Amino acid sequence: MLAGWSGTLMVDDYGGYKALLRPEGDTPVPVKEAGCLAHVRRKFADLFKMNGSPGAKEALTRIGYLYRLEESIRQRPAEQKRRW
Repeated sequence: MLAGWSGTLMVDDYGGYKALLRPEGDTPVPVKEAGCLAHVRRKFADLFKMNGSPGAKEALTRIGYLYRLEESIRQRPAEQKRRW
C-alpha cells in the first residue's frame, strides 16, 4: 500500500513497518520514522511504577510538559506550532 510513497510515517513498534525504514545498501530510506510518544510514555510509567526510577520520573515530567505545551498551542496555525 505504501509502495512508491515517501515521507514521515508515525508508527508504534509493529515489525511490519521495519522493511520501510531499513536502508538497502547505500540507498537512503525514503520513509522517516516518527515514533509514538504515548507508547514511550507508557514504558516510562511502567518503569516508575515498578521501581520508582528517578530517571523515569524525570522523563514523565518532561513528557507532561510537552503534552501541556501541545494543548496550549493546539488551535494555532501550523507555522506558529512549528516555531513552538
